[in-house]
Amino acid sequence: MRKVPSIKLLAFIAFLFFTPLIFVFLLTHILNPKPLTMPSPLIVVWLIVNVVSTLFSSHFYTSIWGYYTRFNGGLVSVLILFGVYFVAVNVLTRENIENLGSVLLFTLIPIGVYAVVQHFNIQRVYSTFGQPNWVAAYVTMLLPLCLYVSLKATRLDQVLFWFFVFVLGFSTLWFTYSLSGLLGLVTGLAAICVLARTEIVKKANLAKVSMLVLVCGIVAVTNLGFFENRVTDFFTDAKRFISYQVVVFAQSDSNYNVSDAGFIRKGIWQGTLKLIVSSPKIFLVGTGPETFPYDFQKFRVPELNYSSEWDFILNKPHNYYLEVFSQLGVLGLISYMLLIFWAIRARSIVTTPAIIALATTNIFGWPTAATALLFWMLLAFLEMQHQ
Repeated sequence: MRKVPSIKLLAFIAFLFFTPLIFVFLLTHILNPKPLTMPSPLIVVWLIVNVVSTLFSSHFYTSIWGYYTRFNGGLVSVLILFGVYFVAVNVLTRENIENLGSVLLFTLIPIGVYAVVQHFNIQRVYSTFGQPNWVAAYVTMLLPLCLYVSLKATRLDQVLFWFFVFVLGFSTLWFTYSLSGLLGLVTGLAAICVLARTEIVKKANLAKVSMLVLVCGIVAVTNLGFFENRVTDFFTDAKRFISYQVVVFAQSDSNYNVSDAGFIRKGIWQGTLKLIVSSPKIFLVGTGPETFPYDFQKFRVPELNYSSEWDFILNKPHNYYLEVFSQLGVLGLISYMLLIFWAIRARSIVTTPAIIALATTNIFGWPTAATALLFWMLLAFLEMQHQ
C-alpha cells in the first residue's frame, strides 16, 4: 500500500515554497492589492504536469525534494522557481530587462576569472559550478547576448569592456572542453545573427565581429588540451566493446585519457527508451521527478559494463528530453517542448538565443540550479515583453 505523506511534511513543503522573495511579494500584495498578471497557460500546464507526475511517483519523497545531494528538479524546486517567475512578471517592467541583462552578463566576470585560474592547474575547468558541462551550459546561454551588447556599444571604453567579457566567457567555455557547450554556442550565435542581422552587417560591427573571431580563434588554437584525447578514447571504447573483454578499470591501470561521452550516452539512451515504453503509466506520466536513478537500473544495457564508467550509478540519462519523457511522461515532454517553441517563436534578442543554446546543450545534459533559474527568468522576460 502506498504510504500517505504526513500533514507535517506537506506543511513544511508549503512553508519552504514561501521563500523570502515570494513571502515579501505576497505580503505587499495583501497590504496594497493590485491586479495580478497571471502566468502563461504553458507555464501552468508545465507546473500541473510536475504535480501529477509527483502524485504517481515511484519514489514520492525524492520527487518532492529532488535526488539527494542535488535537490534540484524535484517538485519543491519547481514550485520555488515558479514563484520567482510569478513575482518577476508582476514586479518587473520592460525597462528592467536591459538592467537585468547587464547584471547577468556581469556574472561572467567572476566565473571567467576563476575558470582561467583553474585552467593552469586542472585539465577541464568547472569554475564555481562543480562540473565542466554545467558551467558551459550557463556561459553558452549568455554569450549571444554579450555579443549583441558589444555590437550595440558605441563608446570605445564600452566596446573594450564587452569585448573583454565576451572573450573571458568564451575562454571559460573553451577551457571546459565541453562539446555540448560549444554546439550550444554555435546555435545560440546563429540565432543572434538572424535576429540582429541588421546590426551585424554594419561596417563597424563587421570589424568588431572579425576581431572577436580572431581573438577567440587564437585562444582555441593555442589551448587544444582535452580535445586531443577524444579521438584516442573513442577507439579505446570501440576496441573494448568489439572484443567484449571484461576489464577492471583500476585508476593506476587505465588506457583512458577521458571517458568517451558518446559511447556512454548511447548506452544510457538505449536503456532510458526501454524504461519509457516499459508500461503505459510511465509512458503517460513518467516515473516521477528525479526518480531516474531508481528506475533505470533494471533497464541498464550490458554494453555500459565495458565503458570507463562501468561501476557508476547513473542518475541522469544525459539528455534532458529523455529525462523529461522518462520522469514526466509524454505529457511532460510535450509541455516542455511547447515552452521551448514559445520562446523561439517570440524572436526576442534577450531570450530566444539563450533558450536555443540551452535547448541544444540539453540534448547531452540537463539544467542545473543556475541554468534552471536563468531559464525561468528568461520566461519571465518573455511575459514582460507582451505586457
